[in-house]
Amino acid sequence: MRYFTEYFGAEGSNASEKQLQALGGLIDEAVAVDDQLENAVSTCMLEHLRQIKAYKILSPYLSRKAKLRTHAYLPSIVYRRTICETALPRLK
Repeated sequence: MRYFTEYFGAEGSNASEKQLQALGGLIDEAVAVDDQLENAVSTCMLEHLRQIKAYKILSPYLSRKAKLRTHAYLPSIVYRRTICETALPRLK
């Protein structure tokens, strides 16, 4: 997830509207349930959208719940790193 976040920060402005809609839909599905996948997407991408200057690009395609996840909300950075590195096998 963190590699995609870096990529999206560099290339997100080149994405088509169709691609942004698809990505927004995927992210919305990922954050719909409060579980490890939601945590990984939130902490590894959504919380960094402003830092990578991609919030304005993607936010029109995100649900309200996903937009709320663009702010840090977990107390432990160690836990967040672990989630970023281990929770994503669910996507396969």
